[in-house]
Amino acid sequence: MDIKSLSSRPPLPGLKPRTSSGSMGPPSGLILKSSESVHRTDDPDSCTPADRLKFAHPEVLSVQKSLEMENATVFDRFEKWLIDNGAKFPGLYFKMYGPDQRGVHCKQDIDRNRRIMYVPLKCLITDQMARQTKTGQLLISIEKRLSAPNHNQIIVFMLEDMMKKDSFFKPYYDILPKDVTNFPVFWTDKEVGYLKGSTLSGEIQQRREKIRNDYNIIGGLIPGFFDNFTFEKFLWCRTIVGSRNFTITIDGSKRTSMVPQADMLNHYRPRETSWTFENDIRCFTITSLKPLKRGQQVMDSYGKKCNSKFLLHYGFAVELNREANGVCLNKIALKAKLRDEDPALREKLFLSPRQKKVNVSMSHQSKETREALGFMRIVVATPDECRVMGKNHVGVVSVRNEVAAIKAVAVMCENRLKGYPTTWEEDKKRLQTLKPFTNERNALVVIAGEKEICHMWIRVAREIAEITDKSSSPTERTKRVTSTYSGRDDDVARFVLSLNRSLILRGC
Repeated sequence: MDIKSLSSRPPLPGLKPRTSSGSMGPPSGLILKSSESVHRTDDPDSCTPADRLKFAHPEVLSVQKSLEMENATVFDRFEKWLIDNGAKFPGLYFKMYGPDQRGVHCKQDIDRNRRIMYVPLKCLITDQMARQTKTGQLLISIEKRLSAPNHNQIIVFMLEDMMKKDSFFKPYYDILPKDVTNFPVFWTDKEVGYLKGSTLSGEIQQRREKIRNDYNIIGGLIPGFFDNFTFEKFLWCRTIVGSRNFTITIDGSKRTSMVPQADMLNHYRPRETSWTFENDIRCFTITSLKPLKRGQQVMDSYGKKCNSKFLLHYGFAVELNREANGVCLNKIALKAKLRDEDPALREKLFLSPRQKKVNVSMSHQSKETREALGFMRIVVATPDECRVMGKNHVGVVSVRNEVAAIKAVAVMCENRLKGYPTTWEEDKKRLQTLKPFTNERNALVVIAGEKEICHMWIRVAREIAEITDKSSSPTERTKRVTSTYSGRDDDVARFVLSLNRSLILRGC
């Protein structure tokens, strides 16, 4: 089947977005020919948001050509390996933005619903392939003890296969980034210090310990593993696999897979491409979901995630982590608990645990916020409200209870803000001076996002309390809310309007 007939096929059913467990990470990428790396004056990225503009930052452009020339040989070899084994990407070329930052761009305009990349099954590394090896068979016996069985199968396969000079996958291994210190598990104490005040620093330590535990378990099973592979080497490979793998369906079975070249697309929302494994042609394919312009960077979505997750698992933070409708995807983790002196403590312990870690976002409708408010309604409930709620109660209890629950979250946010060494305003000014792709900038993007959430909840608590205090009925409250917030497109307005709708639906 020729490229033309494939690329013009209508979209197939089952095109899948990246899953949280199988999302690909920051691009390993390649850039091949210096003639394709000129800075095009018609590049449409020049008028796009910061998360695209960072790839055209003056600091990036100043080193781009030299980096491409320096890496041309190894990437040319990788391109030849792909093409020789049946991969096709006729409308694409590749750029470098830093030693380990690469991306994919369009050679010409590309229509919507066109297949733009094909990677044959023989070029994929799957957990099934790993399990068929002698070592993979050994690992099956301990998989239940490992934090990520499929990932670890691929990690061990790659580590052992990299030792073979004649490995089929050597051209792919050679273009994988050697330096992954943009991932927080590799950060120095000073760099982790950039996250002071955030719970992310603790998550970094927990992740490193979890990976260390996997390393110890595997090394205790496989003879010579500790001698051949240091923990730092294992951690490097775990980072590569964890951030770049795809979850695909091959012949009806879900497989964790490394897909050379497909793991080059950078993250952007709303997503502009989609991918799947097409069993009829035995290829992993990427399809355009919208028209793409000549020179434009081809990007894909790694999913709807908080910036702390992006940084922890993918080594970057999104400058403006919002959906097309303006809803922010960031979250902040807070610890909430019942008060020991609460006269209704016994009733509340029947309804919920004594304490709980809650995640809140700036969206009243997000799952995390709904769950957080569900717990906080119990925390602030009166004895009468506890009796009304019952063990399986969901949603609003009363106006009083809802306002108190929101205020309780706001108080937790105020306390969280006290733990940061800088203010949100100071962070925003500092961000204007930091270069793209640096660890300090990524950390500050995360921290500033957490503070933005805190400030929003504090403002919402103040404004909704004022509105309800001055409203004698649901009709009066709704008039005030409508006159104040309708037509506005900001986080506070969206939150208050959604909250009022919830109150009305509950008859409050």
